[in-house]
Amino acid sequence: MDRIIRDGSRECRILKEASIEARKVQLSVVIPSYNTAEFIQAAIRSVTEQTFGGLEIIVVDDGSSDDSIQRIMALDDERLTCVYQENRGLAGARNTGILLARGEFIGFLDADDIWYPQKAETHLRVMQVDPKIGLTFSYSAYLDEAGSETGQFLTSSCAAPTPRDLILRNHVGNGSAPILRRECFLRSGNFNESLRYAEDIEMWLRISVRSGLTLHLIPEVLTGYRVRQGSLTNIVEGMTQNAEILVRSFRDALPGLSDRDADRAFAQILRVASRKAFSGGQVQASRKLLLTAWRRSPSLPIYDVKALALFALNVCALVLPISGLRAVYAGMRRVTKFVYALAGLRSPASV
Repeated sequence: MDRIIRDGSRECRILKEASIEARKVQLSVVIPSYNTAEFIQAAIRSVTEQTFGGLEIIVVDDGSSDDSIQRIMALDDERLTCVYQENRGLAGARNTGILLARGEFIGFLDADDIWYPQKAETHLRVMQVDPKIGLTFSYSAYLDEAGSETGQFLTSSCAAPTPRDLILRNHVGNGSAPILRRECFLRSGNFNESLRYAEDIEMWLRISVRSGLTLHLIPEVLTGYRVRQGSLTNIVEGMTQNAEILVRSFRDALPGLSDRDADRAFAQILRVASRKAFSGGQVQASRKLLLTAWRRSPSLPIYDVKALALFALNVCALVLPISGLRAVYAGMRRVTKFVYALAGLRSPASV
């Protein structure tokens, strides 16, 4: 019989419960899942194949309508817990995972991403040496929808981001990159469920401001971040509204935040959304988001080379046919791939 647990007025059902003893769990890995049946087993296996053994896996199915549950339940591992809840969004699924987590450390892995085998071991080695570090994050390799590496990477040059650094750019990168101390959430609260986009940025900022603990970059490619071509419904209106909410939360966290920095933060959020829209073939949405970002922060293409490249792509889209635009985009990706190769950046899978 399923076990029911309640979080305030909300409840979830534990369909499968890990049998590993709590005393053996140092790291709890939370995997939120929503209609990701084709990817979920790969995500789970990337955790079961970690070189670090003292972990548990908590998969929170957030009201999927596909056969994700059946695929999760088909996996046999004593460290695996499977939970079902009515849809609450990514933040709500992560919060349920935090509620159930038994480890001193908590990591997050989106259901369409993967961890490379030494990720958990590498992160915990750093955090166990320095108790003042509350969050560690790594570089990520971009994967295509089939899971193959693209040769592109998500990196940061900021080794210990401050609150202002996090506002001006999401240095942590994505929701599958960080591993944190449980203490971070006890001091700073959980994810804001009113946000449906970039809720992770708001969380990392709140931890940086409130926890008294630091953020630390591990400059290794330890995460695989899958780029999907899914539909982005109401992207322009939704992303713009969400960006406004985020900036208000930034101001609440940092009362001294200048108008210029607030505008840059807003522009960065929309620039990232614009890039995702363009990659997904939604060129008009990409253009609208980029122009909205530029109006708020006119110097955006000057201080952000990625924004400049995105402006160039959108200009090309006005005059080139789809085939020509794809050729330009592919050429730019080849250039960045060459730069990464010169820098010696590679994932564990390619070594």
